[in-house]
Amino acid sequence: MQVREQVVLDRSHSGRVSDEDVRGGPWPDPESTTLSLHAYVDHAVVEFIAGGGTNGSDASTALAAWVAPTSAASNRLALFSEVPGVTLVSLDVWQLASPSVTVV
Repeated sequence: MQVREQVVLDRSHSGRVSDEDVRGGPWPDPESTTLSLHAYVDHAVVEFIAGGGTNGSDASTALAAWVAPTSAASNRLALFSEVPGVTLVSLDVWQLASPSVTVV
């Protein structure tokens, strides 16, 4: 079994060169072969929470970054792994509604 060490948020292709970096945190449960990932994208903020797997672990790692897209085509989020044999089991995408503003 490959050692799992980090979850990473890579901004190296996120927009302005001055904002490019890679942020990482610990793999929530190194003994687990599964990971729950929740990603939130809100115009200029990307945030994700990686949760422990099926071993009963409640450990989690949260990473967030500001991004500055340089074009309207900069609207992608990619998931990848350098660990052989990793499989994406399911993916759900929700479009958030615009907030309602009430003036009193």
